[in-house]
Amino acid sequence: MSEIITATIDKRRHFRWSTITGPAPVTVKKLAPPLLIPNQYATKSKTLLKRANSKYISDALASELIALNSPLKKKYKTTLNCSRVLIQKGKKFTSTYCNCKWCLQCNRIRTGRLINKYELLTQYLPDSHLVTLTVRNIYRHDYDSDISFIQDLKYCQKQMYKFFRTIQDRFRKSDINIKGIRAFENIPTQDGLGARPHIHWQIDGTFSLSVFSAMWKREKLNSEDGLILIDKFMSGEISAGTLKGELIVQMWLKRFAGVTDRKGQDVKKCTAGTEKELFKYQTKIFVIKNGARSVPVRMLDMIYQATAGVKSIVITGFNMRAPRADYLKIKDVEQKREAFEIFSKLAKEHILYQSLTKALTANVNDDLESQETELSETLSVDIETGEIIQTPEPPVNIYVWRSDNWYCSELDNMRAIKFKVSNKTRKLLASFNSS
Repeated sequence: MSEIITATIDKRRHFRWSTITGPAPVTVKKLAPPLLIPNQYATKSKTLLKRANSKYISDALASELIALNSPLKKKYKTTLNCSRVLIQKGKKFTSTYCNCKWCLQCNRIRTGRLINKYELLTQYLPDSHLVTLTVRNIYRHDYDSDISFIQDLKYCQKQMYKFFRTIQDRFRKSDINIKGIRAFENIPTQDGLGARPHIHWQIDGTFSLSVFSAMWKREKLNSEDGLILIDKFMSGEISAGTLKGELIVQMWLKRFAGVTDRKGQDVKKCTAGTEKELFKYQTKIFVIKNGARSVPVRMLDMIYQATAGVKSIVITGFNMRAPRADYLKIKDVEQKREAFEIFSKLAKEHILYQSLTKALTANVNDDLESQETELSETLSVDIETGEIIQTPEPPVNIYVWRSDNWYCSELDNMRAIKFKVSNKTRKLLASFNSS
């Protein structure tokens, strides 16, 4: 005999918890597929199986991080309650989420949302290139304490952000706004003993040779390297986007001379999967150590402390805020005309950003689509009489995460259904290392 915790929802959308005592759930054999709920709205088992694997790893990582008693202990505890109850209505799953960087489930959702939001924007950038900017790896053994290591990591990030803005300001002096998306990452080194902060920046390729020459001379960069790039551009070996990216890299190398080198930087043309490189994660959990996966828990905790509150995704070159119509307050005709031209330019850029990110009518469209979907699922019309026939709503299924690591469902006295964690995922936990 065993107890199964179940939950139902009343008319006010409140949970009613209950405990059912009965025979132990039947264990699904390794080669047998998970059983499905016998109704037309049931989703494929792979959906919950992926959730179970992510939940299993996230809970294990959060438990290891909690044991370190770091300042983020309270936030780590919130991950244990993430997706504990899944509510399925039709083919849609809803739950409560922690929205933490170390939660695999929330990272998957965050990545999907970012790709959906900025997909048109990434496609809009002409001749776009992905520029990678790095500094040297920062190792823990070079510092006396964890606090000094975290403080230096924060200082390094601050200097990277500061010069990133400086690059944009210097391009604006040449009347160029670098349109693109910047993603910041701070991942453990391959040996798990240090951190590697770096920036991925997808930029547009609109650039002229005259502006390149003027900026290269103004930044006092190596003239021979500049001539080599100009020759490659003139011969068609590289494009304007590569020229623009190489200028950014050389400015970066000059600023961080002694703490980085050319091998750590990269400029490459964007492909179809570039958005995944930008939005995949802010901190990588697994590292390859001695040919096997490992999880440097203590290093991850220090990275999470250093990157707390850091905005990982930033849009550059677009006017994201609606301009103010200050020109209406100006009485002089000439000044008012000049102010209106500036306002018109900013307004057009703002409308462009809204259209590329689906922000102009996104909320209205979402509301309409949800209402139309709900009506199409619950209402149908008799062609002969024209009367509306009430059809049954899709059943609401509730899956509860159990202590033995699987989602359990109990609905209308039906058999309990298991979506167990895969053996491959269980083997990954052997790689956790708190040292």
